[in-house]
Amino acid sequence: MGVVPQQWRAAVVDDKGRVERIPYELCALVALRDAVRRREIWVVGANRWRNPEDDLLADFEDNRDVHYAALGQPQDSGEFISALQERLRTSLGCF
Repeated sequence: MGVVPQQWRAAVVDDKGRVERIPYELCALVALRDAVRRREIWVVGANRWRNPEDDLLADFEDNRDVHYAALGQPQDSGEFISALQERLRTSLGCF
């Protein structure tokens, strides 16, 4: 995915094919904000937008089964997805 969305291209690129700086910078800042929110990138030294790996407990890998049991979640991803799909189907069937 590029920095400039299709609907912004006319504002970012002028008739001669040159890039307008201010609209381009706005697109770059919006893309940066979205990436930080998705935690694709993080801010060193920040609390809310820190590296997601830092959120894991230090002993997470050693005690994975204990942590999953405390959360009430299966360790098998297929089992987790199946249960989630079933909950969604049930919820959608209520309408």
